Amino acid sequence: SDNRGVSAASNRAIAATTAPYLALLDGNDLLRPHYLERTVAVLEREPEARLATCNARIFGAVPRERSCVDAAQGSGDGVRGSLADVLDRSFNVYIGSTFRRTDYDRTGGFDTRMAQSEDFDLWVRLLLLGGHAYYLDEILADYRIRPGSASANGERMLLGNIRVYEKALAALGDQPEAESVREIIVRQRRALAFEHAVDRIIDGDTRRGLDELRAASGMVSGPVWTVAFAAWRVFPGLARPLLRWRRRAHRRGGRGLVSAPAIVQALPGFIGV
Repeated sequence: SDNRGVSAASNRAIAATTAPYLALLDGNDLLRPHYLERTVAVLEREPEARLATCNARIFGAVPRERSCVDAAQGSGDGVRGSLADVLDRSFNVYIGSTFRRTDYDRTGGFDTRMAQSEDFDLWVRLLLLGGHAYYLDEILADYRIRPGSASANGERMLLGNIRVYEKALAALGDQPEAESVREIIVRQRRALAFEHAVDRIIDGDTRRGLDELRAASGMVSGPVWTVAFAAWRVFPGLARPLLRWRRRAHRRGGRGLVSAPAIVQALPGFIGV
């Protein structure tokens, strides 16, 4: 059949299965032996859990291997995350995520209009059903960062995230989470403006790009950026090579200068359990 993107492919494949639980897995990532046992057990004992997620080892095109999560999840007990926690990313849902087929069906599945952040969009819509997300503080998966992957492309991820938040805002109405979502959208748009300014400089429009970058400079902080902005006032020609290096470093999975906020997401594949 025609290639209509990850969301459509995931929906078609899930429709071909009859399993009561679904787990996402990107083609280059790994689930460890006890992953399904542990996540399904959570869903069986906690009927209000809309999804069960876990910690994972990040490897591949990164300067060093590390875990996805290194702090308590969410604003509550560190294990259960609310809709607000998932929306503000204090509760992070990574590769290891299992959920019920019945809940997936209630959401309507992956949104085929989403070219980016389709998995984040599904997490949000699952939590909009009520209940909570559950975090297993165990490394039960391995998440690979590939050079040039979608997770390394900050602008594409920001555009996808903004769309998720706009959809959530429309669904929330006058619920209390709506105000924080409005604030998040403003921050995400500022971050996108920052990345667009970087693009302008890399493309050779240095003067205009630096003006836009200074206007969005609140998105970054720290001594490296302070020195960089001071140097570029005197030697604007230095901005282009440095920012090109920064962009290449991010696409290799490195950090370079601290970037404007961009969320690392796995592109979903899936398996039925």
